[in-house]
Amino acid sequence: MASSPLAAAAKSAAAEAAAAMREAGFRHLPRAFENPYLWTAIGAFFLGAALGQVLRSFRAARLRRARAEARASALALCFLACAVASGAALLVLAPKAALADGLLPYWAGFAALVGLAADLAPRAAGIPLCACALIACFTLASGVAGWLPLSGPCAVARLFPYTVGEGRFLGELELYERDTVPTLQRLELPLERAALVVERLELGGPLALLAGARRYRVVGIAGPEGAIAATFPARVSLLDRLAALPAATLGEARGPFAVRRREASEALPLTPLEPIVFAFVADEDAGAGALVLTASTTERAPRGP
Repeated sequence: MASSPLAAAAKSAAAEAAAAMREAGFRHLPRAFENPYLWTAIGAFFLGAALGQVLRSFRAARLRRARAEARASALALCFLACAVASGAALLVLAPKAALADGLLPYWAGFAALVGLAADLAPRAAGIPLCACALIACFTLASGVAGWLPLSGPCAVARLFPYTVGEGRFLGELELYERDTVPTLQRLELPLERAALVVERLELGGPLALLAGARRYRVVGIAGPEGAIAATFPARVSLLDRLAALPAATLGEARGPFAVRRREASEALPLTPLEPIVFAFVADEDAGAGALVLTASTTERAPRGP
């Protein structure tokens, strides 16, 4: 049976909205439903709210307010049902290995206290809680500014040498997606082999809910031994301070719910007018979902997830 024009229009609008979200960097949202911190926070919040309604019911019973007691009891059951539904979603959607996170109980306790406070004192607690949430979101958004979402295999950059000789090359570097580095820039470096240097940011816990689990940015060009020959200016953010890395070196730094890693691809020999494509590809040896930065002289690198 042919679909109606209204259904076709709705399907087209949904596809356009999904494309717009991908362009805006929200590719991680479908995977957010697998994050145990999401369902733990929702379930614990409603559990705390249910406890608040139980306390209201006891108070109404002491004051012999039958209508208030019935209302509080009904709301407590509704909130409890929401908590149970969130717990079921946690068990079904979240990976089983993620449930062993030792910070989940503390996160649940915090969310339960927030739900209890919001239920018992919605005006007194609501404004501070909203202010804290806005500050946290603003800080996180500022921290990941300049970092591109990394949701799957994708091409990162293309290096096109014009001339190579006497230990130097002249060419241009083209980025497939814009971060804090211009998408096209001219380079002249004392290299005959070149590798791309990127920084990867792996977020966990509640940070991954809003910003995605993985992000990256291009930071420089390196030689065959990993020595960085050229660095590109990057915006300094709070995450850079929480997980600081020494300048012009490869390495890894860990912070609260964040791992920052600077790595280089394989260094390939430069040949005039022969482009090198740098891309993240699936690393089957490292497990499902793992990505590795590669360099290739073919143009058939993946352009996006």
